[in-house]
Amino acid sequence: MGDKQDNHYGEKLKSAPPASEQTLQQWTTDVFEHNRFGIVLNSLEKYSLKFAEKVAKGSESLLELTGMPMGGLAFLCFVGNYDYTPFGVHKEILGEEGFLFHMGPHDKTFYTWETSKFYALSKGQDVFPVTEEVLGAADHVFKLKPGDVLCIPSEKFHVGQTPEFSISMVMDFINPSVKKFSRQMAQQIAGKEAGSITMERHIDRIIKPSKLQAANPVTELCEQIDLCTELNEVIQERYHKLRSNHGYHTPTIQRGEMSLLSSEKLALTQPYKLQFEMDQTGDTFCFYARGHKITVINHPKLPAWLLQANQGTEFNQQSIAEYFLPEWELQQVMVLCMG
Repeated sequence: MGDKQDNHYGEKLKSAPPASEQTLQQWTTDVFEHNRFGIVLNSLEKYSLKFAEKVAKGSESLLELTGMPMGGLAFLCFVGNYDYTPFGVHKEILGEEGFLFHMGPHDKTFYTWETSKFYALSKGQDVFPVTEEVLGAADHVFKLKPGDVLCIPSEKFHVGQTPEFSISMVMDFINPSVKKFSRQMAQQIAGKEAGSITMERHIDRIIKPSKLQAANPVTELCEQIDLCTELNEVIQERYHKLRSNHGYHTPTIQRGEMSLLSSEKLALTQPYKLQFEMDQTGDTFCFYARGHKITVINHPKLPAWLLQANQGTEFNQQSIAEYFLPEWELQQVMVLCMG
């Protein structure tokens, strides 16, 4: 609100939602009157299945071209007439490449600076107030009309100006740094053992102490440890979760309990696809659906069924039961249906 953050308006917005005949601009005028304001909505993909599906279809060709970013995709929305971005000239975290979709109804101006030039202006600060001197030294000034799209590389400092009511959406294409990603994967490996105090019934190898007089005792210890297998497993899990959820890092939030009628038809929503490895020969079989890992008892006909589902085939509870019984009990069929 103005140039300060005011969390009290959150309750006011929730208690007085827009009427069906109101435009968003009319509603915000009722709430904020004639004050300058800005609303930022984070992680839009988590809260609306309809929104997530629509932008998944829209971004499908991009992912086919670029591949899957291992930090996923995230969507933000900016609403208001807040003039310059309240927190000043800034840049995103390394690897977070932004695509800004300006929806209007009014124009927006965007300023960008090369990193070295901006640091000379800001005396090394990563965030800097908007001044006439800084704006005058911008490398590029983009005048955005409704419907325009602007790519914001993570190495560019930038600030937006929205003097009149407008809406913009940003798609963050998140490529984590090698260091950050490695630490995330290490934390995931460690998390598998968190809280576990079960006795290991089978130990095929133990770590042997390195000799104190060894030339390099640490090297001797490292040579006994194979982290590649576990690391491959957690990276594979991260990739399949993202791929099954079209790049959304967190599963969409569900509201209320789900139930399934025996006659109700099931089909995958396009462009989402189930992700799995074909050659799983153990007692259990893992596949991924909308960011969730699902583990069921292995069944010889399961891979073929998953492929049919990815092709858009419709099923219901009865047809699934007929396909997997008697090898599976009905409980396993229900796990598959609800998964």
